[in-house]
Amino acid sequence: IYELPVPKISISRAVQSLLKERAGSESFYLPMGLNKEVFAPQKQKAPTEFKRVLMVGNYLMPYKGMKDGFEALAKLSTEMPVQLVMATQESRGRAIFENLKFPIELHYCPTEEQMPAIISSCDTYCCTSWYEGLGLPAIEAFRCGVPVVSTRTFGVSDYGIDNVNMLLAQPNDPHDIYLKLQRVLSDESLAERLRREAFKSTEERYDWSTSAKIFMEHLDEIDRTYEGAGRIDRGEMQLLLDDLEREGNLTPIAVYRRFQELATALKTLAERLRTEKHPDSEMLKELSGLRDEFRPYLANEKAEYYDAFKAKYDWCQLILSLKDNVRFSECLELMLTRRQEREPRTAASFSEIRYSVQ
Repeated sequence: IYELPVPKISISRAVQSLLKERAGSESFYLPMGLNKEVFAPQKQKAPTEFKRVLMVGNYLMPYKGMKDGFEALAKLSTEMPVQLVMATQESRGRAIFENLKFPIELHYCPTEEQMPAIISSCDTYCCTSWYEGLGLPAIEAFRCGVPVVSTRTFGVSDYGIDNVNMLLAQPNDPHDIYLKLQRVLSDESLAERLRREAFKSTEERYDWSTSAKIFMEHLDEIDRTYEGAGRIDRGEMQLLLDDLEREGNLTPIAVYRRFQELATALKTLAERLRTEKHPDSEMLKELSGLRDEFRPYLANEKAEYYDAFKAKYDWCQLILSLKDNVRFSECLELMLTRRQEREPRTAASFSEIRYSVQ
C-alpha cells in the first residue's frame, strides 16, 4: 500500500527515511504538535514513599513492550519502593497486573487536560516499545519537566539524545531498561539535567500552530504537484482494499460498524432474556435472526474480524441450545457474568482493530 502513487505524510524523519528505504516512496514530513499551554510544568510534585514510573499505552499489544517494563520494575522494586502509574485506553486483560510485586495506579482513558497532572506526579516516564513512529508521550513528558527513559525506537531518534535529554535502552531488553530506570531514579542531579535539556530541546519544536502551518503548506504543494497525476481509479482501489481484507490486514469501516450494531442488539436482547425465567418464541426467533446476521462474516477465517464475529455467533448458538433446559435462566446469568468479566467495555472490540474509511 505504501508503494501506491499517492501523496504520503510522515510524522517523523525516521518514518520518512523508512518509507524511502523500504518502499522507495517519497513523503512529506509533518512534525507532530502538542498544546504547550496544556503540556507544561505543573506544581511541585507532592512527596510520596514510592518512585512513581509512568507507562502509557495498550498493555495487550506485544510491540509496546509493556512486559519488558514490568520485568524491569519488578527487579527495581527489590532495591527501592516503586509504583507503576499506567495510563491506557485498554480495559480488557487486567489479569496481567494481578501478580506484579509492586503497587499500580491505573488511569483509564484520561483526557488531554488530565494527562499533564498525571505525568507531573511521576518521577520518570518509561517508553518500552519495540518500535514507534514518533512516541508523542515522551515529548509530552519533556514539556512537563519529567525525565524520560525510552527504548531505541525508530521515532525517538527525531528528538532523543542518550544521556543528554533522556536515557536510551535497548528494545526488548528488560535488564537494560532496569539499569536506565535505576540511574534516573537514583541520581537527582542526572534527573534534573535531563529535565532541563529535554525542555530546552523542544522549546522551538512540536508546536500545534507550526504543525498546522506546515500541513497547509504540504496540501498546497500536493495540489500543485499531483494535479492530474498519480490518480488511482476507484475500481483499482477497491481491488486493493478487498485483497487487504481477505488477507486479514484491514477491517472495512462498514464491517466494523455492522459489528457494533449487532453486538449492541445482542446485548439488549440478552438483558431482556435475563429478566425472563424462560424465553418466549419471539425472543428465540430474534436471537436466531441475530445469529444468522453474524454468519456471513465467518466465510474467511483469515479475516481480521473473524474471531470477533465468531465469538458472538457461538454465543447465540449456545443460548439457543439451552432453550429447553430447565436451568436456562441460571445458565444465562452465569454466561452473562463471565462475558462481562472478559469484556468490560459496552461494545466489544477487536484486539488490534485497524479499519479504513472508504
